[in-house]
Amino acid sequence: MSFADPRSAMEASPLFANLSTKELDELIAAGYVAEIEPGQVLMREGEVGDSASLMLRGAADVLKKGQDGIDHHWARVNAGEVLGEIGLLLAEERTATVVAREHVQVLTLTRMALDRLLESGSPAARKLLKTVAVTIARRQRDTMKRLVGMLDDASQTTVDMDSLKGDLERALGIEL
Repeated sequence: MSFADPRSAMEASPLFANLSTKELDELIAAGYVAEIEPGQVLMREGEVGDSASLMLRGAADVLKKGQDGIDHHWARVNAGEVLGEIGLLLAEERTATVVAREHVQVLTLTRMALDRLLESGSPAARKLLKTVAVTIARRQRDTMKRLVGMLDDASQTTVDMDSLKGDLERALGIEL
């Protein structure tokens, strides 16, 4: 799937569902469109994030570095999906690497551009930040539920502790 323009992609994304056409256009104007060739890195695990990107066209692979130091395939992202939204909120290290699987087009909004919109009193910026915060909170809640389920399963059976540790690290995106 691909989108004819950034607004079409935003209208299809839950992250932007509560924004008006005027507000979407405001965010589009504050961002920039980038073309990414196959094999190019969109975001690198460990680098400090300062932006989020909406996939407009193409597909990319999300890779997570394992304890063995090797990148493992974590997920595939496609047009309409948002990457790196934590970067809009925090200057923290990226938790995964994203590599273009094919020609990719993204709309990117930097934290600095979002901050300028917030300082100008933009309702679009406030709504977007609230939606990002809710999305991250839901993700954290779902991760905790999965962890509790994993721990419950572990208490019922004999578990290879190294395997459990690896599962927890992958679920949390951190090294224990």
